[in-house]
Amino acid sequence: MAEQAFERISRELKQKREDYEARATVSDSNKDAASSAAATISAEPQISAAVQAGIDAGNIHIDSSSSSSTTAPSVGSGSGAPPADLSNFSANQIASIQAHSGLLAEFDRARLGRKIHVPTDDGEVRRHLRANGEPITLFGEGPGDRRERLKRIMIHQHEQGGGPIPLIGAPPPPLVSKPASAAVEEIWYHEGPKELKKSRRFIATYSLPRARDRLKAARIAQASPDASERGRRQHMYNTIRTFNIECSQVGDTRPLSFCQFSPDGKILATASWSGICHLWEVPSCKKISKLRGHNERVGAMVWHPEATKSLDRVAANLASCDAAGSVQLWSLER
Repeated sequence: MAEQAFERISRELKQKREDYEARATVSDSNKDAASSAAATISAEPQISAAVQAGIDAGNIHIDSSSSSSTTAPSVGSGSGAPPADLSNFSANQIASIQAHSGLLAEFDRARLGRKIHVPTDDGEVRRHLRANGEPITLFGEGPGDRRERLKRIMIHQHEQGGGPIPLIGAPPPPLVSKPASAAVEEIWYHEGPKELKKSRRFIATYSLPRARDRLKAARIAQASPDASERGRRQHMYNTIRTFNIECSQVGDTRPLSFCQFSPDGKILATASWSGICHLWEVPSCKKISKLRGHNERVGAMVWHPEATKSLDRVAANLASCDAAGSVQLWSLER
């Protein structure tokens, strides 16, 4: 619609120019009078209101001709380039001409954008952006926005003299891959302290035999007939039915998540979702101590294998962990 309006205005201004030139023409029978009239027109041209409005808007500029002293209005060619000489124009006219030229250039870009060949596959668009040294995606950018950005980049490269661009119907442009630098493989490590090596050896010595025994028992249980397994479970249930409640105690205001007896069987440690751990005397269920230190739900609390036996009470006898990944070590002397 904007291009049709511009063409219509150009035709009207061209007709005005022809009318103006026709009025400025004089007959051959009175050359002296024609010369005087031409000089008068050159000094003070009589321009119609419509042509003057076109000049003020920047759509018409006056070209000085070396072969004739008569000035005539000319309409812009529509290429988007402003006149080469702007010295005879006012500031308002220059601003209008520049705005008009920018609008025409934008029309040219839009016309070229409708003909340019841009990949529709988002992966291809990303590869072309990377080949042009552009980020493959921006914050909040979708596939459609990414494709439009690639189109603007290709048009800009064409305007800067980057060569022809692929149009619709032509094969897509080849990817220009940048030479990849040779990857340098380097083996490196940080040497840990001797205490770390000692601790890892202790963990391996303590855990591996127990894991081996556990897996061995699991294989035996899996290979045993179902009848023997059902008999074992029935014996366990019958034994549990013989148990009697010695005492009862409320462990916490929130659900208890874990409990474990000490190695000597005289203390029970409980963990809760409130983040508080408790130590209880067995079998009286009398509270020994309340362990505070976690800010999240405590998931487990375990005893040291030698706690309440050969391990000093001041040393770390228990360990607990919470949902935030925090681990606390506890002694029996608080």
